[in-house]
Amino acid sequence: MTCFDETETAAIEELKIRVKQWAEEAGNKYALDYIEDSDALWRYCLAHNYNLDDAEKMFKESTAFKAKWNLDELYQEFHNDGAGESTCVKVKPRHVTIGKQVFYAGFLVAKSVNGGPIIVERLGKLDFAGLHGNKEAREACLKAYVCSYEKMWRLLRESNDKQKGIAICVRILLMT
Repeated sequence: MTCFDETETAAIEELKIRVKQWAEEAGNKYALDYIEDSDALWRYCLAHNYNLDDAEKMFKESTAFKAKWNLDELYQEFHNDGAGESTCVKVKPRHVTIGKQVFYAGFLVAKSVNGGPIIVERLGKLDFAGLHGNKEAREACLKAYVCSYEKMWRLLRESNDKQKGIAICVRILLMT
């Protein structure tokens, strides 16, 4: 169990109370999962300097976004090169190819001394003018971007589980 100070613990518990009924009524599996994860709730509180109104808003918007996009399936399809069968988000194999080549050409993961993930990404062939005029490429890049951040979030949560403490993620973006 992570050791939070009294202020952090109080904020986490208050945020949990504020979002629990909403999560249950919405049936949002992401929100319901995060309610039981003090480390995740702490990150929402910290992101807004413990302003619980803003943390609550961010929590609801981010978990609703994940539910709307059916992020588990989207993530699985992108990491299976579009070979999976989806019920909500159809990912075309071509989108996976575009997303990987155009936007995220590489993803290297290492661990810091404290066990947190270090993620180094290298942008691929990104043609901003071409993206502007190509709706399919923009959609593919957006999906790749969302999946990239989801990978970071999952690695971070996994590190927390292993460390039994708060892990910090370092993300480095190479623009060469």
